[in-house]
Amino acid sequence: MCRYGTIYKSNLFGGPAIVSADAELNRFILQNDGKLFECSYPKSIGGILGKWSMLVLVGDMHRDMRNISLNFMSYARLKTHFLKDMEKHTLFVLSSWKENCTFSAQDEAKKVSFF
Repeated sequence: MCRYGTIYKSNLFGGPAIVSADAELNRFILQNDGKLFECSYPKSIGGILGKWSMLVLVGDMHRDMRNISLNFMSYARLKTHFLKDMEKHTLFVLSSWKENCTFSAQDEAKKVSFF
């Protein structure tokens, strides 16, 4: 920001991009997404995440994938299936911690997140 200001054009992830650190502009963009212009990630991100990732989908496709995801992860399903397994695994990870020992928060978060 010191070098280019709060809004500038750059080349990120192999493609042109506009970078904004201006709160007012960012608020305007988020409130008008899909109306005045379309926000998107560079093509290389789509190559990494896959063409069906919700981060790279826009418009109707994004809405449809979001609805599918929300229906799949409904509160009832989370409560009856996922929550019990997650609690059991989290308690297992927490029980492995020794008193007054240091640990890597990143490593422990991975254990909980990717069981």
